Amino acid sequence: MKKRVMKTGKMMVILAAVTFAFASWAMAPSMAQSAEVIKWKAQGAWMPGPGHHVEMPVYFAEVLNRISGGRLVIEKMYAAGELVGAFETIPACASGKLDVVHSTMYYMVGKYPEASFVAGTQGSPIKSREELLSWWWQNLDLYNQYLQERGLNVVSFPMGPVESEALWSNKPIKTVKDFKGLRVRTTGLALDFYGRLGASAVTMPMSEVIPSLEKGVIDACEFCVPYTDYPAGIHRTCQYALMGLIHQPAVIMELFINRDSWNKLPDDLKKIVKYAVELVNMHYFTDVTYYDVITWQKMIKEGKKGGVIVTKVSPELQKAFFEVGEQMAKDWSAKDPWAKKFIDSQREYHEKYKEYMGLYYNLAYPQ
Repeated sequence: MKKRVMKTGKMMVILAAVTFAFASWAMAPSMAQSAEVIKWKAQGAWMPGPGHHVEMPVYFAEVLNRISGGRLVIEKMYAAGELVGAFETIPACASGKLDVVHSTMYYMVGKYPEASFVAGTQGSPIKSREELLSWWWQNLDLYNQYLQERGLNVVSFPMGPVESEALWSNKPIKTVKDFKGLRVRTTGLALDFYGRLGASAVTMPMSEVIPSLEKGVIDACEFCVPYTDYPAGIHRTCQYALMGLIHQPAVIMELFINRDSWNKLPDDLKKIVKYAVELVNMHYFTDVTYYDVITWQKMIKEGKKGGVIVTKVSPELQKAFFEVGEQMAKDWSAKDPWAKKFIDSQREYHEKYKEYMGLYYNLAYPQ
């Protein structure tokens, strides 16, 4: 068995969940024999193949099957297109066609743009995945109230805290002027963000990104993190990678469960679902973060034309990004009550988080 090194960094150690999980793991065979088995149909919004988008929902299904003692089972986590298309996953879950999906409300930005303030956007005052996950987990009721009021028959849990993504391109990007007329693939309110910079922003499923870059339909894109970018071959398609807190300084994907399916669960199985989600999030901070670090080095060396040219966002450009985000927050707060609720709640938490963390670390929190 391959030994994996786990970089802990700024992990949130969920001791209660881990203790319960392993206790349940040990008791699994006897528990399954004495209870009715509930089977859920599930799909991710991600194309088949390697990468954490595909692996994490599969990992969730394995953990859930085991720690529920076989009482709540996902027999297969289907990939995008096997049951429904990537952009149809959330509506399919809301309608009851699927019980569970792993996706993102970024794909629903046309109808539910406010959700991007929860999933992660430059318009949010929160600028790290750790901070966003801790805020979101304590505000599950607020977000699920929003989903219910907006007519989506689902409950949601944050599952998959991702680092700020690189902006890949076929031309160097160093200043705000370089965004003028740039054709960028992105999702969520990053469409608004890049539009404010003068770019022409569009959204499309991940399966269409590489072909669109190769054909010159788009000039640049955000794809994901190295663990997913590498097998997709983005580094062999684009020469340049811009690194920094760009369109989504913090990103978290979501586990959606049909609300009717959720309400039918006994309380102990609802807790087990939450424990499984927590364990997957822990897995992101340990396993996936490590492989992002290692894979990034490979991408730089093996990239297009002998290597990827990496540019770190300059202080001036980072300041411009933050200013665009601040204006987004003001504009969306003024026109949408739910956006205002999310932003106000996040800002209140961010000020406390920044003060507390500043006692321990010399972190460059955006002012």
